[in-house]
Amino acid sequence: MRERLSRLVRGHLFNMVAAVAITVLLLQEATRSITESREVVIRARFVPSSERMLVSPAEVFPVTCTIVGTASHLRRFESEVPALVDLPAGAGDVPGTAGSWPIAERLRDYIGAQLPASEVTIESAQPPPSVTTLTITDLIERSVDLVLQPGEGIRGATVEGSASQVLLVPPDLATAALSLEVRVSGLDRPPGAYQEELLPKVIGLPATRAAECRGLRPVRVAYSIVAASRELTLSRVPVQVAALPDTLARYVVSIPSQSQFIADVVVKGPPDAITLLESNAFKPIAIVHLTHEELVGKATSGIVDFWLLPKGVNVVSVGGSTETQPSVNLEIAPAAAAAGFPLTTPPGN
Repeated sequence: MRERLSRLVRGHLFNMVAAVAITVLLLQEATRSITESREVVIRARFVPSSERMLVSPAEVFPVTCTIVGTASHLRRFESEVPALVDLPAGAGDVPGTAGSWPIAERLRDYIGAQLPASEVTIESAQPPPSVTTLTITDLIERSVDLVLQPGEGIRGATVEGSASQVLLVPPDLATAALSLEVRVSGLDRPPGAYQEELLPKVIGLPATRAAECRGLRPVRVAYSIVAASRELTLSRVPVQVAALPDTLARYVVSIPSQSQFIADVVVKGPPDAITLLESNAFKPIAIVHLTHEELVGKATSGIVDFWLLPKGVNVVSVGGSTETQPSVNLEIAPAAAAAGFPLTTPPGN
């Protein structure tokens, strides 16, 4: 009797456990089948299907999508959605011919066609207020001249091959004033002959319009680099005195013979400017500017405070010293008592 009762109890317990397990499984399945909705933001952009097509907007824009599915399906969708969804013009339902096309009502389908198959439904797709229309423009061909812009130290720059390129441009730029600038810098390169492929830049348009021009190709440019600067030693530079005219007229300033020229002046500057000095096409002068007080006080010396030199040329040293404002001996006398004094500037200048 006792054994029979034990079997009955065990049977009832088994049935109860099984019933609880089945109930839990049914509840889990019911939970999995319950759908919910949530909003996700998907980054999208329209892209042209060929180089001859221009699309607008071309920038990335956010799309607020309402998606519906079970919790697990929604989580999987959010983890698998691409960081950026490209919408190629002409692919699927996206328009692919020239014109302006409203997109608000079809954007959901455009995006859905580019996403992997999923159990999730995109109920709506809302673009920002600024994105309501897709505009497609067919580009036309146009020849544009190349213009070389050599930098400092560049010599003999030439383009190998054609001096122009055929670009694809929007129709409204067919006759606009455009050029393709090729900048040749040779930056950080030693002197010598070079060949280099450089990409031209559209000149004559705002950056946003220049970006609409397609078909830019690198061009091969041959050029030489000369030294950015050269040094030259001037054996002697004549000295001149300067002052306010009204004050200087009342005095005679003479420069003793030993101070009329400054010897061994080392200058440095652009090669072309140094050549002017070498060929005597430009005559340098060391200028001593005297103040009213120095004239009245009959100063016996003055400082070279200005060097008349070609543009970009500077004095590096004087007589082996880095002091570039040497002192010059002077003799100053009132004009009325100055008969017989030497000239204020060296002979022959």
